Amino acid sequence: MADFDYDEEEQDFENYDEDVYNENIEVKKIIPPNDFKRKLLACTNCYFILTQEQWRDYQNCPNCDVSSNNPKPTAKFTGITCITDPAKSWQTNRMRIVKRKDVKVPGAYAVNINEDYDYQQDTFE
Repeated sequence: MADFDYDEEEQDFENYDEDVYNENIEVKKIIPPNDFKRKLLACTNCYFILTQEQWRDYQNCPNCDVSSNNPKPTAKFTGITCITDPAKSWQTNRMRIVKRKDVKVPGAYAVNINEDYDYQQDTFE
């Protein structure tokens, strides 16, 4: 077997984790659904997912602007994707390009919403 010489790049890679943990990392608040056993609802505007109770608590979608078409939640969605860092996520770019949805808040998002959705009228009351 041949002996391998480590160059500086490989040594830097080996110490990558130590370097990351030594830096000050900005931690963003992630808003996940707090109970997957309860009814999950997705925002019809941005696909952000929360439980019915969380929708009542927030009154509006935490991802959408307050002025944006009064987004309504629906239970008629398929798939869930989680985005922890919207600024760096490839999934964020996909949602902007393919779905034309803006992702600002880390959390769970629906992959697709059925076009014939019925929004939950009682959730914002």
